[in-house]
Amino acid sequence: MERVRPPRSLDEASPERMGPLPSTASLEVLLEVVRSPGVMKTDVDALLQGLARPLTEDVSPRARADFLLALIEDRDTGDMQGTKGLTVRAAAVKALLDLGYPYALELPPEALAEARHGDGDSPAVRLPLPGLIATFAGFLTQSAHLMPPLLKSADRGYGSAPGLSLLALAALVFPTILAVLGGWWRIRAMLLTGRLTMAVTGVIWLLGFGVQLLEYPFPLSRSLTYVSLVAGLGFVVGAILMSESAWTAEDETPEPETEEPPPTTP
Repeated sequence: MERVRPPRSLDEASPERMGPLPSTASLEVLLEVVRSPGVMKTDVDALLQGLARPLTEDVSPRARADFLLALIEDRDTGDMQGTKGLTVRAAAVKALLDLGYPYALELPPEALAEARHGDGDSPAVRLPLPGLIATFAGFLTQSAHLMPPLLKSADRGYGSAPGLSLLALAALVFPTILAVLGGWWRIRAMLLTGRLTMAVTGVIWLLGFGVQLLEYPFPLSRSLTYVSLVAGLGFVVGAILMSESAWTAEDETPEPETEEPPPTTP
């Protein structure tokens, strides 16, 4: 059935009609308008405004993520641009990132790179090297000490112990992954979750280090003492140094100084 559209003369006479449309029309309706023959820039702008709307209670995050992923994979619609040059695909990528974990992890890497390349307003990524070094120092120290026994326990057979071992392995790996990917992808929820879990992990290791010191001069394990110190400091320092602002490259181009003309004497 052919969709009935208002006369073109009404659209041209009052272009501001597209302003309130995203507040009432669903994304499915806006997408149908964009895919119809004779689409105009104002129709694309309406869809872009709809994609920028926050998630409402009547729409589940899963349904919104599926809609955005399908829109990102649609090459014809994704390449459409609004009046300001923003593409539908770039707006869909940003909307999917705003949904946060775990939906943002479903974003194809090539779509993310393409959206960043086409968005000149987004600042470049700067690697917080001190934070990454501290984080990976804690991660590698923790992994070398805990992963071999956990992997051995997971391979023993079926039952509760292997399942708990796999859960412990996930708990060891995910904080670092969330923090690094959250900072690289500019996903605030992922970065914050990773930093908080890293900080908690580091505090637990430092508490273990304190317990070892209480047993001085006969510590329970000298190697565990060093592991607790390095892993604890690594995670805590890494969580502090990998803040959201640390991932944003600052514009180091100095602004041109305007020389004031010398005062004229009468």
